[in-house]
Amino acid sequence: MIRAYLLEKTAQAVIDLLRSDDLVGRQSITVRNSELFSLPPETVTLVIEGSDEAVRKAEEIGKGVLKALDKGTSDKILLKLKEEEDKADQGLGFIFE
Repeated sequence: MIRAYLLEKTAQAVIDLLRSDDLVGRQSITVRNSELFSLPPETVTLVIEGSDEAVRKAEEIGKGVLKALDKGTSDKILLKLKEEEDKADQGLGFIFE
């Protein structure tokens, strides 16, 4: 399961809580400045990819501060992150040639 959320910059301490949790901390957690996705500048975008159980637990830990993004916005963010990852992979390819 993969989910994208908005998080106020003033509440970023929840990221440390997520990363320090035994279950959630073993999942893929990506944090980016929301302005990269044309979202409010006072927020960060948090993407969690992992088991259903871990994502549910992350939502419990971040209850009240993690705001789930709608499917359309989430899909755009995931696409942009995938493109970013692909560009990084292509750049590494030149190093190993």
